[in-house]
Amino acid sequence: GFRDYEWNLTKSNNTIRIIALGDSFTQGDGVDFNETWPKQLESMLNNLNFSVKFEVFNMGKGGWGTYEEVEAFKTIGLQFKPDMVILQYFTNDFEPPDLKLRAKELFFQYLNGNYTPPEDLQRDIETIKKLGGGRRAVSILFYQYLVDDYYKSSLCNKTDWDKWVKKPLMDLNNIT
Repeated sequence: GFRDYEWNLTKSNNTIRIIALGDSFTQGDGVDFNETWPKQLESMLNNLNFSVKFEVFNMGKGGWGTYEEVEAFKTIGLQFKPDMVILQYFTNDFEPPDLKLRAKELFFQYLNGNYTPPEDLQRDIETIKKLGGGRRAVSILFYQYLVDDYYKSSLCNKTDWDKWVKKPLMDLNNIT
């Protein structure tokens, strides 16, 4: 499910494996496969002509935060016995992972007529529709609305940072 070649579980003796964790920046949204930073790093390292081969596994997924990245590393990445882990971080990586699920639920309630959006969200929905935006564009509005509300509220605090970033990073540090 990652944007990469099929990975072989067995690693040869002359191979150094690097796991690249991250979000859409690591996944490489908007660029060709070989232009993703993990594949550029792999190419650059292998062009140095060392006596070892470098494999850089792209474990980036759009929308993931630190928590999801570390959990994926624990459940998937570790089995490939990496020699190094690089974690790409973006400023929204401490948003609660369930924020997208809440937005999706709210969107489906709206589609089924069981939710009336607040006036400002309804205005944005109408604007998107007038501009030819479809269901996907409207669903993104629901997520953005919840994100904006999250950042404006007291939910965005040190507790979230500790839970969704600090603890996963400490876990990753202890594992590696």
